[in-house]
Amino acid sequence: MFPWSVRPNLLALGACFALAGCDAPPAAKADADPVAASPTPAPAPSASNFPGARTEGTKQLDYGFAPITFDMAMTSWLVVRIDGKPMNEMWDDPVTVQFGTSTLSWNGCNAHRGLYVQRGGTFATGPLTATTTRCAPMPDGVIASVLAGQPMIAQNAEGKIMLATAAHRLTLSQIDGSPRESAAPAIDRAPFRLLTEDGGARPPILSFEKGTFAVWVDCPGAITGKVSVSQGRMKTAHVAMRACDTHRPTATNALKEFFAASPAISRGPDGELLLSDGDTVIGGNQCYTDTKPCAHAVAK
Repeated sequence: MFPWSVRPNLLALGACFALAGCDAPPAAKADADPVAASPTPAPAPSASNFPGARTEGTKQLDYGFAPITFDMAMTSWLVVRIDGKPMNEMWDDPVTVQFGTSTLSWNGCNAHRGLYVQRGGTFATGPLTATTTRCAPMPDGVIASVLAGQPMIAQNAEGKIMLATAAHRLTLSQIDGSPRESAAPAIDRAPFRLLTEDGGARPPILSFEKGTFAVWVDCPGAITGKVSVSQGRMKTAHVAMRACDTHRPTATNALKEFFAASPAISRGPDGELLLSDGDTVIGGNQCYTDTKPCAHAVAK
């Protein structure tokens, strides 16, 4: 229904987008503190220790890694292994990945940046911008495919993180440094054009005003509700759909259910928007520099 509707085994968003890992069985016990060491060897962490974690396909993980839910905002990482091979054997320069509150950036041969949003126990990305230095296929292509692939996230007893898709695995080691993010425009400065599959030339338009939100879908206020945006979440209440002369009632109802789920929200400095209810991901752009993409929603 939406072009950015995503499932665990699909790459629904098409854009381009750590010190040596440990392959041997760890001698540390993973309990409530996954980094705390134990003087005696213990079994690898169990996926059952991490409720809500994405657990399908755990055979993709290296020994000692167990699935966890996403908790990487405002952290920086060094890529130390790709598919189990030490990074320094494939690439001379350090490759880093940074998660801000809304922005994912990483530097390989080129520098990349874009929005990400939490989706269930993992994350989904929007389109990424990148510099255009000519590069060998490694490491940028593999890293881009993992970060854009809604990877399984896992951790070992040393605190290293693994991001795994069906095709590739990245092992990350945390490094010092906090990501810097530019502020997004005020959320009520201008409405947002939502990029939905059936939008055509008249896509849904999302607007915010004084603790409320409204979505234009063939008529003003086709979907309305109360809203509070904080801590990466669009917390909604009293979401309703009004009777409207529309050729897409099924899509409108699906959009109403999407907003009733209080979706996660990320916004960028150029008006970029990314929303996820944990299943579907919807992107958008704020019409504050160019109002034409939202002009069809202005009440006549």
